Amino acid sequence: MILYDTVKTRSTMYLLYMLNINLTELFKHDNFLNCYFGDDGHHTDYPDSLYVRFSYEHTDQFSRFLEKQEANSTFITSYDLPEGEIMLVFKIPPEKLDDYNHFKAGRYSKIDKRFITRFFQPTDPRFLICFKRETVKKDLEKALGVTLSDDAELDSIPDLETEIFRYNNEKHEKSI
Repeated sequence: MILYDTVKTRSTMYLLYMLNINLTELFKHDNFLNCYFGDDGHHTDYPDSLYVRFSYEHTDQFSRFLEKQEANSTFITSYDLPEGEIMLVFKIPPEKLDDYNHFKAGRYSKIDKRFITRFFQPTDPRFLICFKRETVKKDLEKALGVTLSDDAELDSIPDLETEIFRYNNEKHEKSI
């Protein structure tokens, strides 16, 4: 079972939905690249935040999109990256902070079920993982050749190597 596109971070797959931003508008532009919970190369660390990376486009439409993001109550800052990219940083809303921390610890089943049912369909792998559906558990047991305990989470703990942006890391140069 393929749970998600391997190019996108788990932060993109799970956390992006926690921000108070219009996701339809976010994805309307082909500029969205990925989402992270840190940037190893940036001089300032913003705890409990998400870093959203875009390829910069010199159009009025993209400029208006950026202006809307800057007006968002969770917006912290933006800064330029090499290769014509831009990073926008958003603070996790206080009501989502527990879910953010559960995610970072790999405790997917502890993420608020109201959040899960609001953003993910019952057939979505993220929904199935967060609700610890037996079919996913059985598939994992078969793939791994092990028996999982009843309290086992059904996705791995996020890997800092991919969840924190590192521009000089070959994995992230242009591929993510």
